[in-house]
Amino acid sequence: MKREATLERKLVREIEKIGGLCWKFTSPNTPGVPDRVCIMPDGAVVFVEMKAEFGRLSNIQKYRREQLKTRNADIRIVKGETALVEFIAEVQKRYAV
Repeated sequence: MKREATLERKLVREIEKIGGLCWKFTSPNTPGVPDRVCIMPDGAVVFVEMKAEFGRLSNIQKYRREQLKTRNADIRIVKGETALVEFIAEVQKRYAV
């Protein structure tokens, strides 16, 4: 089982391979924001909350997810290595890598 930090590094590496950006997202006065903001080559933005295999969203993270969803933001909860591989494959297919 991989740690969350290890999974995040892989996410960053793979998004950068397709020409995107994958920034660590912190907001000191707003707890519960997603871990990463991925800006794709075409400008599409995907917020990614990365979790280890058995990680869980906190209540504030659930609340922030709903705030983003109601504004039609693309917010993904990527839980564990299998989900990360699936997300990367989706992105690679969309951007033809």
